[in-house]
Amino acid sequence: MSEYNHLDIKEKIEFDEATEKRNKAYYSFCDKIITLSTGFLALTVTFKNSFVSSEPSLLSFLFLSWAGFAISILSTTYIHWGKAWIYNQRANEIFKRKHGTGNLPHRFSIARYVMFFSFPIAILCFAVFAIINNI
Repeated sequence: MSEYNHLDIKEKIEFDEATEKRNKAYYSFCDKIITLSTGFLALTVTFKNSFVSSEPSLLSFLFLSWAGFAISILSTTYIHWGKAWIYNQRANEIFKRKHGTGNLPHRFSIARYVMFFSFPIAILCFAVFAIINNI
């Protein structure tokens, strides 16, 4: 935040507005990932017998896709927990008249990368399974 201090008031307002828009878009994206992952996982588990033959090839890809969707759900939930954590942290700083960095601890940042990689991997694994098994 030391880089923030050199800005004049107009630049600080513009910076705050841009940060707010970025955060809104980011958490909206997270909501979509968790919704798609939950729906895909629920539907494929529920209707597995409808699209999986009695002797499927590479069933491990189906299980990997389920694991990927589950990891996406968990990491995205953790990201939202981080959002709540930082708001709580900021409220405590205001109450105690302190100024923090406004940054999340690294454990929450790691969840972001897990989410970004687990979801496409889950989609890819399911696509490979579907192609091989002619679904």
